[in-house]
Amino acid sequence: MGKWGSYVKTVKSGGSEGKYIKLEDGSSVNFTTFDQPEPGLEVSYWKDGKKVDAGTPGAERSEKIVLGVYDTDAKRGRILRVGSGTFAKLGAKIEKNGEDRIYTISRDGIGMKTRYEVDRGDKLTDEQKRAIREADTCDPTEEAGVVPLAGESAEPAKAAPKAAAPDDDIPF
Repeated sequence: MGKWGSYVKTVKSGGSEGKYIKLEDGSSVNFTTFDQPEPGLEVSYWKDGKKVDAGTPGAERSEKIVLGVYDTDAKRGRILRVGSGTFAKLGAKIEKNGEDRIYTISRDGIGMKTRYEVDRGDKLTDEQKRAIREADTCDPTEEAGVVPLAGESAEPAKAAPKAAAPDDDIPF
């Protein structure tokens, strides 16, 4: 396979050698959050379907929750980006059933008609837990533009320092 063939293979596998999970219409992923790094928050800004800088007039803010998960089919750590609605569904299932389970996120639809479903799967076996602990993880907070997601266990964010009063002696 030539150089360009390997590029195409990398992109088709999810980019970055399959580090990121990309769900297409009609696809799903089986994973667990057991013994994985804490989630992060990725903020980006969009205008006319293109990613732009934060200060761009008319830009809309988009937040994605970035999870380090163990892909139980690929048998390795990967990164999964989800919106707040999908994250809420997943969080509710994990709160009710625990992290030591396999969960499935399924995608159905394209564009504004896209829907994501979260299902609870089987409880992890001791053998699966051992394999997960021995596998490499993907820490989402090590990705560019991702900050730790503040939760109850996280330290509260410190208030930003107050701006100094304007100095009336500044000549213009």
